[in-house]
Amino acid sequence: MKIALSRRQFLWAASAGVVAAGLPAAAWKRWQVEEARAESRARFFADPADYATLQDLVDRIIPPDTDPNTGLPSPGAKAAGVADYIDFLLGAFLASRPFIFAGGPFSDRNPVGREGRIDDMARPLSLTPLQALAWRIRIMGTQGAANANPIDAARIKIVKANNVLAGIGDSNGDLPGFQQQYRAGIAALRAAAMAKYAKDFPALTSAQQDALIAAADPDFIALVTNHAAEGMFGNPEYGGNQPPDRTRPATGADGDNRPIGWTIANFEGDRQPLGYTSFDPVTQTFIEEPNHPVSTPDPGDPSFLDPETAQLVHQLAKGLRTMNRGRRR
Repeated sequence: MKIALSRRQFLWAASAGVVAAGLPAAAWKRWQVEEARAESRARFFADPADYATLQDLVDRIIPPDTDPNTGLPSPGAKAAGVADYIDFLLGAFLASRPFIFAGGPFSDRNPVGREGRIDDMARPLSLTPLQALAWRIRIMGTQGAANANPIDAARIKIVKANNVLAGIGDSNGDLPGFQQQYRAGIAALRAAAMAKYAKDFPALTSAQQDALIAAADPDFIALVTNHAAEGMFGNPEYGGNQPPDRTRPATGADGDNRPIGWTIANFEGDRQPLGYTSFDPVTQTFIEEPNHPVSTPDPGDPSFLDPETAQLVHQLAKGLRTMNRGRRR
């Protein structure tokens, strides 16, 4: 049985108190997942040129390359949807359910038995009031967070007083959030492009963009670099690390539409519940699957580690095990 409710129909039904009783559990779960998917999330950048500038910026930070093993082109951050990751993060509180922490435990990329057929990771975890406050301040800044949710005004006043004592922020203890930093940083890049080349940033060559990035505010570039790494290699549910064909869902290592970032990093992705291993309760050891050498608990794998690095990882793991045994005593 297929159940399809528009948002308006759902809100009407929920107010009448009939949905929870009428929807099967699987359909209710599937509806929550569809509502939380990236394509349904609010975006922060309203100006297409600002968004295009962000796309080119992250693509210069993590540019396209050539795979040294295959000689094939290796996509960069733009193809992986990293700009979407940042866009959705900045607009998280424009939605009624901010997507800050992905849920779980299963995704639909590597279903095991009857589990994992619905992408639980596409449903965000609910934030506690203090978590929501902390993330509002981080994303919107102290002033923006106070304006967005007046209930938090007293708490933000305490935060600002502590900022003054710590010597951070302006004279009132106000700190900018990610939104303010991205607005200012992207506006500066576009202005510099017009001043130096009489063209907007997206219209420049890669070399010209690199020159402007090198001269830009280093704090802003550091912030974008951190977010670009998160978007490139994090779970696809956050909006980045998308597969080559975005019209189809991302697949696990056994599929043909793996997330770009994980493919580049040679990470096979999530496989529930123990990665690409099975645990033997008799011997109390993990049995590795030879066809999937990545994502195992053995620090000697993957086999592409050079011998020197593999030996270093082995020594580190041995030291950690010794330390843990000492703590247990």
